[in-house]
Amino acid sequence: MAPETIAQGITSHQSDLFAFGVIAYELLTGQHPYMTASGDPMEVNSRVQEETPQPPSTINGQIDNTLDEIVLALLERDAGKRPQSAFAVCEMLRDAGATYPFERCFLPRHFFTPETTYDGFTARHLSLNEDMTPRLDCLTGGDVKRLQMILDGNAYRGNLVYREGQFVFEKGIYWPQRARRIVLRGFCRQSLSEKKRLIRQAVATVGGSFATTEASPESRPVVHLLLPLLSAKTVRRIAAVAAREVERAEEMPRATRLYLMAGELEAAERCAYQAAVGLHGQSRSREALRLLKAVLDYGRMRQDEFILRQLHMTAGDIHKDLGELNEAEAHYKAIIALSAEHPVDKLLAETYKDFGGLHRQRREFEKGLEAHRHALALFESLNDELEISHTHVNIGNIYWELKDLSSALKEFRLAFHMQRRLGALADAAASLNNIASVYFTRGRHSRCISLLNRALELNKRTGNEREIARTLNNLGYLYHYVGEQAYAADSLTESLTLTKRFGTKKDLLFNLENLSKVLVSAGRLDKALAVSEEGMTIAARLDDEPHLAAFALIRGTIFKRQGKVSSAQEEFARCSGYNTRKNDTDMACGLLVQDASLRHFLGRSDEALEIAERALRLAEEAQSPLIELDVLLLLSRLKRDESVVERTRALIQETHRFSENLVLTCNLLEQAVKSGHFDNLTPEQRAGFPQLPDGEDNIELPRLCTVLARVAIAKDDINSAENFIARANRLATAFGLTPELIELSALYADLEARRGNFEQSYSSFREGLALAKKVAMSICDEADQRVFLRSEMILSLTEGITKLNGILNKKESR
Repeated sequence: MAPETIAQGITSHQSDLFAFGVIAYELLTGQHPYMTASGDPMEVNSRVQEETPQPPSTINGQIDNTLDEIVLALLERDAGKRPQSAFAVCEMLRDAGATYPFERCFLPRHFFTPETTYDGFTARHLSLNEDMTPRLDCLTGGDVKRLQMILDGNAYRGNLVYREGQFVFEKGIYWPQRARRIVLRGFCRQSLSEKKRLIRQAVATVGGSFATTEASPESRPVVHLLLPLLSAKTVRRIAAVAAREVERAEEMPRATRLYLMAGELEAAERCAYQAAVGLHGQSRSREALRLLKAVLDYGRMRQDEFILRQLHMTAGDIHKDLGELNEAEAHYKAIIALSAEHPVDKLLAETYKDFGGLHRQRREFEKGLEAHRHALALFESLNDELEISHTHVNIGNIYWELKDLSSALKEFRLAFHMQRRLGALADAAASLNNIASVYFTRGRHSRCISLLNRALELNKRTGNEREIARTLNNLGYLYHYVGEQAYAADSLTESLTLTKRFGTKKDLLFNLENLSKVLVSAGRLDKALAVSEEGMTIAARLDDEPHLAAFALIRGTIFKRQGKVSSAQEEFARCSGYNTRKNDTDMACGLLVQDASLRHFLGRSDEALEIAERALRLAEEAQSPLIELDVLLLLSRLKRDESVVERTRALIQETHRFSENLVLTCNLLEQAVKSGHFDNLTPEQRAGFPQLPDGEDNIELPRLCTVLARVAIAKDDINSAENFIARANRLATAFGLTPELIELSALYADLEARRGNFEQSYSSFREGLALAKKVAMSICDEADQRVFLRSEMILSLTEGITKLNGILNKKESR
């Protein structure tokens, strides 16, 4: 007996656990834990109340400490210190290595008490997915007794098992026959008017839809049960009436399903089109496709599919937006096949136009041009000038992809003049955006800005907020590209405000991506991180892997600039994973550039050079001059190579990115100073300093100032060096650029040591080393951490501290 039973006559489940402990002790050791030599019950009871048995392992050496702890816990004299339940003991034994599947013995009824509530039980004891929750709510009507009946029925069939602390349905929720009979019996007892109401409700909720909130909780089971029992005639009659009411309420998805039940195909087609467009706009594309498929399947069954061509078009466009090009192609081909024996109409021409867009996505440009020209001929036969202009735009887009800018510009201009003549101002504004993109690619940035501002004016005249947002987004990117970060931020912020109100989620992603890049370039890293996090959330919800990759790259770049190495590497790995599936060459090059830059910072210069050269080969193969220029600018930091310098200068002229001349010059100066070949520079390169921009919204300025400070020190121009260091330190601190701050600490310490200010020099060295240690702590890879701590930058800090320690100690000894 347990101590409390002996002393007070109290019995409980915990006294049973004490008895279980005695049995376990005897099974493990062959000895009773409290037995005396005489076997007198009084002596045994006395030992139970006063003594703690020795651990079983002292008697049986094969028993481990974990089992000792379990047995002794069961034999605690204080009931409150014993395990609280047999279930807890089972868990302790499982953790100790026991493999008996005790959880299979659990039944739902073991967990029900008089106080159990429906919501409490489902939340605590059931593992339900998003489909199971509404089904269970429907079948039970929120009633605890019905819940227990359904759970017991599923457990009896082996469909409900206890796993990892909750009951799990193996193959969906089975509705036991007994529960169904009880529901049906309750329906039979209702009045005639109530029966009619429930029947109408069963049909109106479209097959007892679990998501419906119209049926009261107690009537949901019978509503779900009735539909299969009704005649087809009854279902069609009630569905037809309900469908018209639902359509008037503009619940198009539900109206579509009801019209299908009523057998009214044309009405189902009408509602399905509106529903699909609305759902796709809400990023519920899969739901839209399921609805369209239901109508198309019904039309195919009735051999009356011609009237559903618009639904094929809608389904194809949705699949194309999702990147599912084979599925989109099947729908477009279906339209062409269905139109074969009918007169040419606008829908057929639009199908060929969409085919052209599909081929463009596949980068099958010749097939795309052929499809668009076919569409153009059909629109010309229909004398539809506006659609003719749209087709010219699409042809121009393919020429732009082929880098045939002259042909692209010709097509865009044709479209613009037609649209302006027709008074289609919104379309004309879009064409101006396209023309601007050609001038941007040609490097005529002022002309591009002028055209975009004209497009913005046209959009404001039409009041098209969505197009205003898109044009502002393009302007923001262009201002960012030409270095006007303040204008860029203003344009993109205004665009973002409009896009959140009027644009699609896709528009919002492009806006957030551009704004993130601008904020990074302006040094506003914390704000950029918040914007990119918002973009990641939306992109994940839409399963938009290209944007997930883009935001991961932006976030990795931010962490790199902040000296958070492992966080940067994690984001780069995520970007690589997303991009591997999409194979975006520009994204791959950008990732390699950032990875190489990070390797260089860690002190792995050879690896950085190898990665950068790989990025250069990739950019050259892709014929992407802007990306190639970014790679070459990095290479000009990593190695001295005249061919790299010449190619970089040529690309600066070709792309009109003249501001990069300053970066190239500073890279060459950095190479010369660090390699000790400063005297080998030309007199022009050694004389004076390059002119830095006046603004302070450029994240590259701290590094450029640091390079010029080194040049000034090499020239013994200490005053200039101080000015450059002060500006660099102010900006690097404001931007939060830890790598630059480490290097600046070493430079400032060197300057103070030259002046004999050893205490200030020592303090600056210590600040730099503290920052370096913070960076080292952020590096998870031990090899990377070792290389970083042995890098030239870190060694200069430690050597400076060691040297100054000696000097300061000598001063104190004097």
